[in-house]
Amino acid sequence: MSYLVIEENTPAAIALLPLRKSEFKTWEGSAPARLQRWAKASGFEARPGQCLALPDEEGNISGYLFGMQEEGWLFQLAAVWRELPAGQYALSCDWTREQVCQASLGWGLAAYRFDRYRKNGQPVRTLQLPADVAAWVQPLCAAQCLVRDLVNTPTEHMGPAELSDAALAESDCFGARLRVITGEELLSENF
Repeated sequence: MSYLVIEENTPAAIALLPLRKSEFKTWEGSAPARLQRWAKASGFEARPGQCLALPDEEGNISGYLFGMQEEGWLFQLAAVWRELPAGQYALSCDWTREQVCQASLGWGLAAYRFDRYRKNGQPVRTLQLPADVAAWVQPLCAAQCLVRDLVNTPTEHMGPAELSDAALAESDCFGARLRVITGEELLSENF
């Protein structure tokens, strides 16, 4: 399952609003009184990875404020992924393209679950991405998830034949040539 969705932001997406701990007082001072009270009652202080659901006037969730990590863009969204309920999300911030790419990759890697034998019960959380960001992020995330799947598969289900099948499948995707040498051919090839 893909946890990264190629789409421009739609009204259905829930906004993810990053906030540094050092910026919290400024945000608090400019937020409506009801959100100031909500943040205080919730104990929100914009600690790294901490999330705060922001209710709109009707009590629906309009977005999530989250505390940013001090460093490492790869970890910005990875730190909050587990804290969010099921839903479709979109970043709402002034980050650079590179920062959004790194954070989105972190989201995808945090969402990885090895579910070959048993489906996980995690809520499905997807992150909407602009097409140019998705074009960079999705292949990297897919490659890392493939490697994780290969490593996590027990040896009785991931022998040389299965590993070569996985390599052949990948080579077919990219139009690469791959030759698998097995059995007696190993000896004739001096392996």
